[in-house]
Amino acid sequence: MRFAHTTRRLLAGALVCLCAPLHAQTTPPAPRSAPVTDLSYTVRFDSTTAATRSITVELRFDVAGPGPVLLSLPAWTPGSYEINNFARGIVNFTATTSGRPLRWDKLDFDTWRVVPAGAQTVTVGFDYVADTLDNAMAWSRPDFAFFNGTNLFFYPEGRGFDFPATVSVQTQPGWLVATGMRPAGAALTYTERNYHDLVDKPFFVGRFDLDSAVVS
Repeated sequence: MRFAHTTRRLLAGALVCLCAPLHAQTTPPAPRSAPVTDLSYTVRFDSTTAATRSITVELRFDVAGPGPVLLSLPAWTPGSYEINNFARGIVNFTATTSGRPLRWDKLDFDTWRVVPAGAQTVTVGFDYVADTLDNAMAWSRPDFAFFNGTNLFFYPEGRGFDFPATVSVQTQPGWLVATGMRPAGAALTYTERNYHDLVDKPFFVGRFDLDSAVVS
């Protein structure tokens, strides 16, 4: 009986030792980007990028606080409620300030971490592979491209989605642009007040016909 009692005490002590670290563990804080303002996206699709079935994207923003900037892409898009991992289409990522390269890495599969190193204005650039014909994806041919904002437009991780942004499209002379976004005044430039509206309005760029109808 004495042996059994001692064994029970040893087992209880072992369980306490095993469980104590588990109780001591805390949930790590969610990633949060340094604050950014004045987000402006430039999207280029013309005969040159069409030859490689890609769309060139540039994001310019001002850094409004300390710490690294975390830029993420959504994993799904409105109207297609499945995980698509849009970040896999990004290639040739760069981050610069005044033409000088900045240090960056991947925080996770859809988040890029950029170290501003004191820079006030940062420009991020990349190419997006547009080769998937699906309403949630980006697709192109020699004179036409279709894409969603969730494919191309980064947001600052952990900073919410209530921020305004503009999108400018650069394309071939004579090609058209169609989108539900609000015109911003300048040619082929559009704006929205928040990220939800920004990414919920697809773009058509290239050679196509436009028609209209009156609904009463």
